[in-house]
Amino acid sequence: MIFPKAHDVVSNAFNFGPKSITGISQALDFIPLLNEYLEQSKTQDLTNHLIILPDEEACQSFSKRFLNNHNLILNPSPQPYSDLLFSSKTMLNRIKAFYRALNTTGQLFISHPAALSLLTISPTEFKEFTENFEFADNFFNDPTETLMLLGYKPTPFVESPGQFSEKGGIIDLYSPSEDNPVRLSLFGNEIESIHSYSVDTQRNLSELERFTLTPAAECFYTEQGQKRLLNLLHNNKVSEHEWKTKSIDSVRNKVFFDKMHLFMSSFWQEPNSALSFFDPKKTNVICFDYKECEKKFNHYKQEIENDYEFIDESSYKRLSPPHNILAETFTLKNYQSLIDVTPVFI
Repeated sequence: MIFPKAHDVVSNAFNFGPKSITGISQALDFIPLLNEYLEQSKTQDLTNHLIILPDEEACQSFSKRFLNNHNLILNPSPQPYSDLLFSSKTMLNRIKAFYRALNTTGQLFISHPAALSLLTISPTEFKEFTENFEFADNFFNDPTETLMLLGYKPTPFVESPGQFSEKGGIIDLYSPSEDNPVRLSLFGNEIESIHSYSVDTQRNLSELERFTLTPAAECFYTEQGQKRLLNLLHNNKVSEHEWKTKSIDSVRNKVFFDKMHLFMSSFWQEPNSALSFFDPKKTNVICFDYKECEKKFNHYKQEIENDYEFIDESSYKRLSPPHNILAETFTLKNYQSLIDVTPVFI
């Protein structure tokens, strides 16, 4: 399929939106048009683009075929009440995307309604716990304790985002906001030098004037969050006494514990969905079949509600009902720069 004047077609749809574009047989057929539009928009793009597909499988397929650099926002726990492992890697990718959505322009994001509707830290609180450090700034009084509270994991060698290592006056850490890990040389608490370094060789790449430290988790301990979670765990009739005892001890000591992500809403005063990180005035949204996206979201929500109904009344999982995990609805009504790409099935 050939798209003449692709830039004008898409630009006009955004400028006079919300608007629908039809004649596309499937999402992948839209990629040539989107690539052409983005190529012509690079020098003047002061907005971000959020591409929404119906589900995780569609996002993965689109991502593999879409050659432009982009941020993938998926669901780290598709079945929250099951015993399937929570994906830390997916969560760290979400943190990176949150940071970029708030602080950069010209970025591309690919996601689906269920992933965008998970309740998480609010943009305001995310900004509050994000810090910029420069040469000669004072770092934390107790770096190990502070980094662990922000969700970072101590390791002998830092290889992935969300990890840190402290050896004497040298701290290696990998913030999700950075493309490479950074190595800090400290004199007391003062930063004497900042270098980016290679994960493969562990050798310095270049000296930096500054770097940004974001949280490394969507839920981490604050004083109020700790109190809310302790109250929740104490005031219940959970039958799994071993889990309850261990979890309460973990919360008291501000340590991460099993199934902690179920209690995301307890950590934050006003939890928001991931969609709230995208400013309607600074985001162009391309949604592939809005009605289908709503349908998929409602189906996912119903699945979670059904799973919850079958949980034993005395199980700790009953402490976190579906409305504490997922937003009640999925809507894009606040986004005026919206294109609904409705596929035509032949």
